[in-house]
Amino acid sequence: SGSLAETADYRLNFQTPTDAPSTTPVTRTRLVGVQPNPFNPQTEIAFQVDNRSRVVLDVYDLRGHLVRRLVDTEYGPGRHQAVWNGTDDAGQTVSSGVYIVRFAANGLEERRKVTLVK
Repeated sequence: SGSLAETADYRLNFQTPTDAPSTTPVTRTRLVGVQPNPFNPQTEIAFQVDNRSRVVLDVYDLRGHLVRRLVDTEYGPGRHQAVWNGTDDAGQTVSSGVYIVRFAANGLEERRKVTLVK
């Protein structure tokens, strides 16, 4: 009686991607941050390197004098940290004020201000 039967042919093709993006974050050499800032009695300086690198991490006063060398060593790739407890290279507590943290690795140099409050 004049009915029209419609048919459809569906083919589903599920594929698993073989070159999906990696979930591992790309590490870039940089000074990540200084926390807390301002600080008392200590602050944590976080940095990361993208390959095995010699890292130098220094603290200077605003006149440009070296106050403390925190790090001068080789690190593997990844995130690392150092702690500054507000003392100079002789172990003496420095006065309240603004200091400059200098990070150097792989030809890169970055600086951040940090404030010690008492």
